[in-house]
Amino acid sequence: MSLNRHIVTAACLLCLSVSLLGSANGQTPCEVALSMIDNESGEVVESPEVLLFPKDSRSVFKGKAVAGKIVFKGLEDQEYGLLAINDGYKNSWFRINIDCGALGDSGGKNVLLPLWKGEGTKTMVLEFAEGEEHLKLKDLGMNKAEGSSAPDAPTRISKGIINGVAIRLYRPEYPEAARSMRLRGAAHVSITIGYDGKVESAELVKGNKIFRDAVEDAAKRSEFAPTFLMGVPVKVQGVLVYQF
Repeated sequence: MSLNRHIVTAACLLCLSVSLLGSANGQTPCEVALSMIDNESGEVVESPEVLLFPKDSRSVFKGKAVAGKIVFKGLEDQEYGLLAINDGYKNSWFRINIDCGALGDSGGKNVLLPLWKGEGTKTMVLEFAEGEEHLKLKDLGMNKAEGSSAPDAPTRISKGIINGVAIRLYRPEYPEAARSMRLRGAAHVSITIGYDGKVESAELVKGNKIFRDAVEDAAKRSEFAPTFLMGVPVKVQGVLVYQF
């Protein structure tokens, strides 16, 4: 069965209403409803994690689909990016312009999002088909993987020392054991920053082990802005250096 046929079928089965809410400041926020299906079988993908990235803000909104459906409420007029992540599938990413005033009395935006099988090491980049209300693969002008019919974007990049790009960099407490021995020196912590800018993992890779708990805890509490490569969110591998 073709993707277009799946789209029509799933759109009928998974149609979601998108309501408009009043606003005290005169602006009318609205909602966007996502329905997610397997690209090949057309079956509902039950519980993907979905991240919403407002273009004009460093805030990232995160939610988890239920029975393949998720609704983001209170959206204002601007461009948003959406990333769907699910075990056993490649990530799916697309951007959408929201004009709440143009949605009309019938409701707002329903989006059918197809997910591709894979290990999630790449991101499938999509765009709205011209004149249509469904998504199609977007050509990034990149080399396609052998045997693949779709352009992929990387999901992770590596950087060096990234202390200077943190939005909030926590300072670790000086351990009492180190203080009693008057220990000094540098501690290097390898971290992974998630798509939403939060630190997912931290590990001391260089320095006295007596500093481990303090620096790993400080690193995990630090915050960063989401990082984009070719307009697509990526995870970042980097190093934080703490001086004692």
